[in-house]
Amino acid sequence: MGAGRLGSTCSIFVLVFAAVWAPAEEGRKPPRIGQLYGTNPSIAKPYDEAFRDGLRGLGYVDGKNIVLLPRYAHGDPRQFPGLLGELIALNVDVLVVAITALPAAMQATPTIPIVAPAMGDPVSEGLVASLAHPGGNLTGGAGMAPQVESKRLQFAMELVPNLARAGLLFEATNPGLLRGVNATRGLASESGVTLRTYGVRNLDEIRSALGQFEKDRLQALLVWSTPLMLLHRESIMESATSHRMPVIGESREFAEAGALITYAANYVAMWGHGAVYIDRILKGVKPGDLPIEQPTKFQLIVNLKAAKALRITVPESILLLADEVIR
Repeated sequence: MGAGRLGSTCSIFVLVFAAVWAPAEEGRKPPRIGQLYGTNPSIAKPYDEAFRDGLRGLGYVDGKNIVLLPRYAHGDPRQFPGLLGELIALNVDVLVVAITALPAAMQATPTIPIVAPAMGDPVSEGLVASLAHPGGNLTGGAGMAPQVESKRLQFAMELVPNLARAGLLFEATNPGLLRGVNATRGLASESGVTLRTYGVRNLDEIRSALGQFEKDRLQALLVWSTPLMLLHRESIMESATSHRMPVIGESREFAEAGALITYAANYVAMWGHGAVYIDRILKGVKPGDLPIEQPTKFQLIVNLKAAKALRITVPESILLLADEVIR
């Protein structure tokens, strides 16, 4: 067969193949990813943007070859079941959920893959068999909660010499946080610090707790950045400031609101890395076969404006560790 005839035959074959294959490709629906945040769009924005950037880096563009379906609970965990039901009815291929929505998501579906980019300690919470082999339909990232809580308490003791009484304000509607509360209480006891805990479920209970701080003669307050706390962070910080009480928090949002120091895994980076799990699952890997990764990036933010207002001198050792200093 001559080269010209062979080339013509190959061209015809390619055209016929393309004609047969193209309709199937065009008719294939892009995968749907349900996103469930515990806060509102404004607070969730940096995490959502990081997740979308991660997807784009892997070749996924919302509205083209993937469909993102974000939903927000606005700090009300009672909305989780309804929002999950809505996403499941939309036939999502994967659910991506914030830590506070995780228990509801696990209860809502045993089959749809669930990615939680920033969990606490999923093994001790009984959510997975192990970090290396999760099993079931859940995977994602673990925030190393006990180690981080220990470090925050250490910072509090360095910032407040002779710290004897500290408080922990947390969202009581999340059962997964109770282990962290008990762990923090144990760490405080070992360090000779009396820890008062304030579990709250709504704004009224936050206000009640804020009124109790002075009566309990707190010298420092630990706050976890769950949706309810983030939505009302301004009120929390106003109360703490009026009592000249330093706040040690988790996220940038609290640092910007006036917390003296915040320390945690870099949750924004973890949400960005969540895109990798989506890619693997869409390519056929079972979520239970994807190891849950522990964070490699931690973020320490020191607010020197708050330190000045509180008349606290931040040790040079902490400043040298800081990833960011607010002046």
